Amino acid sequence: MLLFCVPVYANTDVTFWNSSVNSRLNQIEVRSVTQDGSGALWFATQEGLTRYNGTRTDAYSAANSEAGGLQPGEIKDLAVSADGTLWVLTSRIQYFDKARQEFSVPENFTSDLEPRSITFDSQGLLWIGLDGKIGLYNPGTGNLKITSLPDTRLPGQQRLMKTTPVVKLLPLERGVIGINSNTTFKFSISGTGDVLVEPVADLNRVMSSIVITAEISGNQLFIGTSLDGLIVVNLETRRMRKVSQGSSPLDLP
Repeated sequence: MLLFCVPVYANTDVTFWNSSVNSRLNQIEVRSVTQDGSGALWFATQEGLTRYNGTRTDAYSAANSEAGGLQPGEIKDLAVSADGTLWVLTSRIQYFDKARQEFSVPENFTSDLEPRSITFDSQGLLWIGLDGKIGLYNPGTGNLKITSLPDTRLPGQQRLMKTTPVVKLLPLERGVIGINSNTTFKFSISGTGDVLVEPVADLNRVMSSIVITAEISGNQLFIGTSLDGLIVVNLETRRMRKVSQGSSPLDLP
């Protein structure tokens, strides 16, 4: 048996280098990074966005919004469409026009929309998290449909959960997952084009703080909170578990 006991080493092939973009960021604190269809990297900071295409660095902020910069407000979310276009959410939703190399706001996105989150689904449609509502935008037709979210009551529960702003949206194979302060929803589109709203989990059972971030891995939804640790929701069984701070290897440090 010892003949088969050979050491195995992982070959990561990772190289670190001091990129020239480090000294060209418009602000030192990077909050998120994404890559558009051209291969350019976008760094979201407190002061706006820095675009790096491997050789050139360009900065965009609300200070130059009249010249094609960002609309005012903190960067809340980034999303990349099926054609590789970068979409950005500050106080308004905007997209980066690759031909003009500047940001533009779609005509029917009024300033009173007050979006909280954005994501694209597998069909190329843009979902928009709003206060007690969900928006669905078709970039091809320019059509924007807004659906009010009903107060929800999950099966077996008496308590009615009031709708709050949808602060996080994540794409699924069909539809998207939406998260507000007390409920996880599944949003999808019916055969007639209507938005279907399905409550998935009552987050109030395991958390009382705010949602910071979320990701989907396999059939599990991981929700990072400000004070309640990590909430894990099985999207198939709808069961939830909470991972809190502790000394066990199964706990958060």
